[in-house]
Amino acid sequence: MNYTKKNKSYLKSRYNRLRHKTFRKKGGNKEYNLKVEHVAGFFSTCSVLLDRIIDYFNKNKVTPKTIDSKSLFDWYKTGGISNIKSVYFKDNEEIEIPYTTTINYNHEFQFNNYKLIEYNRITPFIKKYFTPSNEINDILADLKNKYKTNEKKICTLFYRGNDKSKETKLPSYDDIKIKALEIQKKDPSVTFFIQSDEKGFINEMSKAFINSFYFKDDIRTINKSNTTVNLVFNKEDTFKFSKKYLAITLFMSESKYIICNSGNCSIWIMLFRGNSDNVNQYLNGEWF
Repeated sequence: MNYTKKNKSYLKSRYNRLRHKTFRKKGGNKEYNLKVEHVAGFFSTCSVLLDRIIDYFNKNKVTPKTIDSKSLFDWYKTGGISNIKSVYFKDNEEIEIPYTTTINYNHEFQFNNYKLIEYNRITPFIKKYFTPSNEINDILADLKNKYKTNEKKICTLFYRGNDKSKETKLPSYDDIKIKALEIQKKDPSVTFFIQSDEKGFINEMSKAFINSFYFKDDIRTINKSNTTVNLVFNKEDTFKFSKKYLAITLFMSESKYIICNSGNCSIWIMLFRGNSDNVNQYLNGEWF
């Protein structure tokens, strides 16, 4: 991975906020429990949790018996919710993942070429630990019905901006438009779905592409800044919109085409998608 010293230092400082513990149950049982703690944005937390589960699996050759995730997703907790992970995801305990060889994944893959990810090895962990809850699936169904979508004809234009510029080089809006026009030329029937945390990106793409839409009533945006929407709005709003944003990420994963920059949000579009087919990823000044 092609990091600058600044990026490495920033990522290291964030990763050092993670503490994880494994411990043997009483009676000498060989099955271990895993505890993960991390304070950051939604998909950063998901990436670290997946990292620790796979790291545990690689070391112990078995999935953890239980996972203590009560210290995760603190930015979104409200109303006395303790284990908030269950609001977003359901664990499929019946899914067994046999160990064959070491799985190559860590949370810094957000800044890797997504075409190099071994999705066939990682997808079982996504299904086991990150299957959307019934509530999230209902939100997704409501969004599709409300906006009358047809994912088979959609090209997602996803731009995670604002403070993401502290971690990686972002494309210009024109970079995204040029790539979108290439897809439009190849597939004139395509409709563009626009998603971003930057108000300017949504406005500019909406003007550039008449055949486009976005979930205007169900997202939060801010003017370009060095912060994140999670730290601008109040916690109750953040919790409500975190559920919507997870549903929107699932929606984007179903698109026929995807144009995106690099980061945790983008890699989770791929992980839910299970592949990087028809994906145009901007990374370190290049398209992959």
